[in-house]
Amino acid sequence: MLRPCTMATLLLVDDNAPLRELLEEALQRYGFDVISAHGPVEAIDAARRHNGEIDLAVVDVILPQMRCCDCVSELRMARPGLKLLYMSGFPPDVARARGGITDEGAFIMKPFTPAALLKAVTQALAT
Repeated sequence: MLRPCTMATLLLVDDNAPLRELLEEALQRYGFDVISAHGPVEAIDAARRHNGEIDLAVVDVILPQMRCCDCVSELRMARPGLKLLYMSGFPPDVARARGGITDEGAFIMKPFTPAALLKAVTQALAT
């Protein structure tokens, strides 16, 4: 089983509860601390309230309540320099357009395996 090189805290944002729970479980098995949020409002609140570092936000591109780009903007106001890993069932160009994303954050396309998620998270943390 692969392990991350260093402990990191991740903010996981996905409105699909069963999927979010599976992702959270997999990331915790790999040794990450995970703050789980079911949507952008909860994620922004968690980013503002969390006392420690948040190293990476793993964000579903299609979110309820607000566009992904607006959520990410708020997250970065609360956490300047926050690294991002976007995830979507749409190809990257379609997902970025639908979410209003203009930056070049890392991207992983759903569905993916836990090993692929670990690789994407590790690469996003290294950038």
